[in-house]
Amino acid sequence: MNARGILTDLGRAWTRATVRQILTNEKYFGNNVCNRRSLELKRKRVANGPEMWIRSDGAFDAIVEPKQFQKAQAIIAARNRRFSDEEKLERPTRLLQRHGCISGPVIDDADGMPSSGACAHRFGSLRRAYFLVGFTPDRDHRCIEANRVLRQFHGNEIKRVIHEIALLGGAVIRNPATDLPTINSAFTASVVVARCRETSSGGLRRKIRFDTGLAPDITIAIRMNRTNTRALDYDLLPQFQMRSNLLGLPRKTA
Repeated sequence: MNARGILTDLGRAWTRATVRQILTNEKYFGNNVCNRRSLELKRKRVANGPEMWIRSDGAFDAIVEPKQFQKAQAIIAARNRRFSDEEKLERPTRLLQRHGCISGPVIDDADGMPSSGACAHRFGSLRRAYFLVGFTPDRDHRCIEANRVLRQFHGNEIKRVIHEIALLGGAVIRNPATDLPTINSAFTASVVVARCRETSSGGLRRKIRFDTGLAPDITIAIRMNRTNTRALDYDLLPQFQMRSNLLGLPRKTA
């Protein structure tokens, strides 16, 4: 919605909290619910259990089908389920077995994984989570070094792209707040690196993480080679293709 320029009814950008509030508000399928929270004098606000809620079913005309609303609630409940420590560590363990090392970006890029932030929150730190799955970054710097190299490569590529545009007679202005380049005062562009990863079946996979918050007009995606040491090729992706913050790139060549 933000990428398409569609604001909320208050004229603000959409946030995760705003979307969640809509998805959990029974008013959208006709019910009015009060007393979800209580606040006594000089006390902290507390969440009341469903048995204390004051309900009026069918108080409004529904704009969402009840079945659709309940389906959304089931998805939210499943995502909010508190996993045991063993369940939380099972997927990072499999990821470690597949890649030989793990890091915050590796965890965040993997499908079906709790985020690196969630792992750090549960176990106190990412280093503690690494220890519990049998990975010691102090002795194995492969992932750390790979991330460092890719960050440096990304910065160098941005400079190179701007330099090449200038050589061709173009003008580039970088936003001091977002660092997003504007080219010829006509459109904005984001440069992202699509890291190469080997799947469990031995195939190669690359995913682009879009800067959806900045909503650039085009994204210059750099596909890395198998060893993530040099650029394999480049893809230009217009904004209408950014329907999610992640996009998988098909394999063209190794």
